[in-house]
Amino acid sequence: MIGLSDWAMLIAEIEQLRRSKVGKAGRRPHLRALIGAMIPMNIQRMTYRQVEDQIRHYAPARYLCGPTETTRAPDFTTLQDFAALLGEENMRIINQEVVRLAIELKLADPKVAVADMPAQEAAIPYPNEMGLMARFIGSLGRASKKTDGALGHF
Repeated sequence: MIGLSDWAMLIAEIEQLRRSKVGKAGRRPHLRALIGAMIPMNIQRMTYRQVEDQIRHYAPARYLCGPTETTRAPDFTTLQDFAALLGEENMRIINQEVVRLAIELKLADPKVAVADMPAQEAAIPYPNEMGLMARFIGSLGRASKKTDGALGHF
């Protein structure tokens, strides 16, 4: 569990980064909710819409976003804007903090390295009603030719 001091430190770092990029323009976002949303997104490689759904319907993801601080869950466009604001380089701040806490809580062992290589999925066409009907008519036509048009009378 991420302690209050850990959240305060992480929020302060992200707020400093945000101010360096946009200044004091606009309303101050609920950084706890946005940072909390980035954690499952980075761990599980979720899309912005999947994270939005997780925050709305999955209690652990909702807890990461601090349900006591805001009653609204960030939508996918807000999450996308926040991730763009952070950038790939600064997203490491969040990832490093999560890894550090996982090691501290003995949820991860830094002595073990695990690598993951993405696999490219093959384009497998799934049958639909029109495709199935077209194949059926095609096979009926081929069968009709083999029987000298006997099936054509039906």
